[in-house]
Amino acid sequence: MKISCSTAAFIDPSSSIEQKLKDSIEAINNIVKYGYDGIELFIPNVFSDEQKEILFQEASKIKGKILTIHAPKNTLHRPLKEIFSPLSKLIKKTSELEANYIVLHPPFQKNFKSLIRTMFYIFDNILLFAKRNNVTLTIENVPYLLDPPEFFKNLCEKYKDGLGITIDIEYLYSTPYSLDKYPKELLSKYLKNIHIRDYDGQSFDEEGNRRYLKLGEGFINFKEFFERLFDINYDSILTIETVFNNKIEDLIYSKEFIIKHLPQKSLASG
Repeated sequence: MKISCSTAAFIDPSSSIEQKLKDSIEAINNIVKYGYDGIELFIPNVFSDEQKEILFQEASKIKGKILTIHAPKNTLHRPLKEIFSPLSKLIKKTSELEANYIVLHPPFQKNFKSLIRTMFYIFDNILLFAKRNNVTLTIENVPYLLDPPEFFKNLCEKYKDGLGITIDIEYLYSTPYSLDKYPKELLSKYLKNIHIRDYDGQSFDEEGNRRYLKLGEGFINFKEFFERLFDINYDSILTIETVFNNKIEDLIYSKEFIIKHLPQKSLASG
């Protein structure tokens, strides 16, 4: 397994757009420096095309160390005709950076059949292009996703390859869809990336602001979780995706925390 960190960990959600860009560049320059295997490049919705280009230029300096790119969260939430141009450009940038995976949030739908039809339409029109660029499109198990195990099963049965699953560990605990709800064979073949965060039963504070815990502050049993990953032969990416209060201190702590809780047999095999 590779241990990665999202550049989002360096970003204060309440900061200005300009500060978000500065913090993203700081993250690019520090994550690998402090011993991580690679980076998840997070692209905020609020970035302009010019700011995205600055971010990509900075990332190109460590080409090959960008393991995943987290697409702007609204990428698949637009009208269908407006999805393909920006997504195609992102696929090309991902390929140029020698990254293999894009993380996408699924579009919000109130009806499961409508959701599947929408995803089929999107993938029918973009998946071959992604595969030609050696990029796998992964969908994240966000809280609003209707029946994630069934959703992923439908997609994977239709397309077989070229797509993958990103699992956010917090959402396994904050929704009814824990890891044991997913078929083992589905995870073994399609799980490509895991977002690592902790959870204590409350994702938002009393004012409605998103809460991010330091690893170990919540009730997630990481040793047990990593053991289950080893049991399905997971050998891809563990991506820390939270918000650091003390950037470098928390960066070092988080990597050490993961190593401490990984099964010794997985460290030996890695």
